[in-house]
Amino acid sequence: MMDHAHDSCSPTLRRDLEVTGQLQPEKAVDLAAPHEGKVANITKVTSSNMEHTITQASKAKEVVVLIGHSLLPTFQDLEKDILHFQAGNKGRFSVAIVDPDRSADVVARFRPKQIPVAYVVKDGASIAEFNSLNKEPVAQWLDHFVSRETIPNEKEGDVDKQIDPRLWRAAELVNAGDFRAALALYEQLPQDATVKRAHAAVSVLARMSVADRGEDPIEKSRRDPDDVNKALAAADMYVLMNQPDTALAHLAALLPKPEAARRIVELLNLFDPLDLVALEIRAQVGNAMS
Repeated sequence: MMDHAHDSCSPTLRRDLEVTGQLQPEKAVDLAAPHEGKVANITKVTSSNMEHTITQASKAKEVVVLIGHSLLPTFQDLEKDILHFQAGNKGRFSVAIVDPDRSADVVARFRPKQIPVAYVVKDGASIAEFNSLNKEPVAQWLDHFVSRETIPNEKEGDVDKQIDPRLWRAAELVNAGDFRAALALYEQLPQDATVKRAHAAVSVLARMSVADRGEDPIEKSRRDPDDVNKALAAADMYVLMNQPDTALAHLAALLPKPEAARRIVELLNLFDPLDLVALEIRAQVGNAMS
């Protein structure tokens, strides 16, 4: 998935507001890499941000999900055609890209018969598919399936000032690296799914900010697999590496230890409630603790 990136986990204000559902996600909510510069036209999707970048985003306007990468024949042409149509139809839809080698679990949700492939997603459900078997031009296909109603694009820093001031302040604290203070504010907010997700994500950053960086926590846990504290540290590193599913599996091996169960429950907030991995791990926790 990703290399270890201890020093690249400083979040940004925009990303924190995206994670808490206050802004439309336009880039991957990736804890392992800060987002800098101009917002891209295309979102990179992973299992940890799929709920926001596809499911939730498609409730406002259609999301065109492109599965593939540049090494696959016809991928670049398909990507070019989609982005070209998007450039001429601002606000009608957003574009999300899934690398099948890095996010196989996301790809499995769509069950494509071949790759590369593109889907139009509306209200969380796929309503159309385009692959090499389609004979019509990409632009014609898109024009038929995406709404003609445009939604003004958000600009960087364009935030509703009526947002709960505690949320705004928490986002600023995360951006400044004061994770503990941000967590205290998150705990004062209504505990909906997006706030719980943000709390779980920032909790990982808080723990990693004070962790011993002298040795790889994953390797330490591998050498001492029965040590729950080492397993907890390794799980945090897996999350920073954008592998929350691996983090859950690593901790599940130590059930029914209560420390492992508590951390699993926390990290499950990073997942779509219907995610297959999350459902399986929840069942394991229930069985272990019953």
